[in-house]
Amino acid sequence: MMSTADKAAMLTSLHTPGTPLIVVNIWDAVTARIVAEAKGVTALATASHAVSFAHGVPDNEGLTVQQALEAARIITGAVRIPVSVDFEKGYAADAAGVRDNVARLIEAGAAGLNIEDSLESASGALRDLESSVARVAAARAPADAASVPHAINARVDSLVSNPADWAGAMERA
Repeated sequence: MMSTADKAAMLTSLHTPGTPLIVVNIWDAVTARIVAEAKGVTALATASHAVSFAHGVPDNEGLTVQQALEAARIITGAVRIPVSVDFEKGYAADAAGVRDNVARLIEAGAAGLNIEDSLESASGALRDLESSVARVAAARAPADAASVPHAINARVDSLVSNPADWAGAMERA
């Protein structure tokens, strides 16, 4: 069985300019295994909406951090290829909490993660840029400390509330 560091290195190596990385969203061990066995699939990603609904709760951190981590552990343990986890807003109020939760996510086997810059999805309100940057840096810290080349997708949600603000989205990116 590959280590989390090996899976993270594999996921990072799949990010090649000019060669799109196509990942299929999965939400449990069954969908992960089915999709992972399909020809040409090299990596998977969870979708928070699907994982939440599979647990009978709403999206937008309807899962507790413990439920999210357990789902990640089960899914990553079911397949031999890397899995990037949609970790919503990091399940924490501040950057220190994000750091601690991402450390636990790496221990659960995630090769990468997605973290949002929104405060809450219903209103489309965003964290200020400084806070968002601090949270991404906090997500990076445990990976660096563990020598795990974790792939982080810092999701920019500004176009949700203002679809015409491409300049604002690019600044946040």
